[in-house]
Amino acid sequence: MTTKLKSATIHISHPQMMFVLAGIAVAGLLAGACSATGTTATSTAEEADPAELAEPVATAQPVTPTFDVDPAGGPWDLVGIGDSFIGWSTIAEQYAELLGEDLGIEINVAKIVNPTTNRLEYLRTNDAAQDLLAEAEIIIVQPQPGQPSLAAWRPYFAGECGGADDQECFRTALADFDLYIGELFDEIIATTRDDAVIIATLVGAWGVAAFNPGIEKDDPEAYRILVDHVINLQQLSAAAAADRGIATVDVSLAFHGPDYYQPAAEAYLLPDRTHPSDEGSRVVAELLHGLTASAP
Repeated sequence: MTTKLKSATIHISHPQMMFVLAGIAVAGLLAGACSATGTTATSTAEEADPAELAEPVATAQPVTPTFDVDPAGGPWDLVGIGDSFIGWSTIAEQYAELLGEDLGIEINVAKIVNPTTNRLEYLRTNDAAQDLLAEAEIIIVQPQPGQPSLAAWRPYFAGECGGADDQECFRTALADFDLYIGELFDEIIATTRDDAVIIATLVGAWGVAAFNPGIEKDDPEAYRILVDHVINLQQLSAAAAADRGIATVDVSLAFHGPDYYQPAAEAYLLPDRTHPSDEGSRVVAELLHGLTASAP
């Protein structure tokens, strides 16, 4: 059966933020103007050493989600949460199409897109977003990297990162994010139904070159430091997800291959070199589809 996708777009006004419910939503830019967490955890900053953490992401105990909801019960709802990586792409729509064909059901797609605000606070204070999550059978959440990346990039390029190695800002950003990502996942779990399937997409490092044109050739040391930071954010996301039974898919591995420092495949990105093209969205949707197993 062909998946049913919502075609209407509903904008709900909210101070300093925007909520978009859509089959195909367009909202904001990947990188926001403010910090991802709004909190500081300097007491644990020294434990998050980029040099020790940076390596390809691997979840120690991968989670394979299964669907316990009876398909005969009617259409399902799939909700995507993120910034413009979710909003501008067709990942959710293509995944819903693949899963709907497998199960012979209709799947409605909605998106919660907040490009520049604290995602945790947004979910806690937005009634419409909470209502969507409460009804959804499937949730795809993109936890990073835009805002937590910029939280370190800006002071680093300004020469204000701190520390003997000029990388203190990265350690602080990682410590902040480590607290934030756990709270974000906990909030989503508390809001959703008990039988909902939650999957996190670990977004890749191609944004480093997109937002800093030429950096890989002009300043390879800075390029590696910034890519390492994104990989570290992925690791923290993967660990927090695994601890809570949330499945993850590594978009970096699909787009970059095993070497995350290489450019992402051109066909997988739009001309802005930041957002997934339809082909890139298909690759991520197939990752999601391959990860999930339908209940007999």
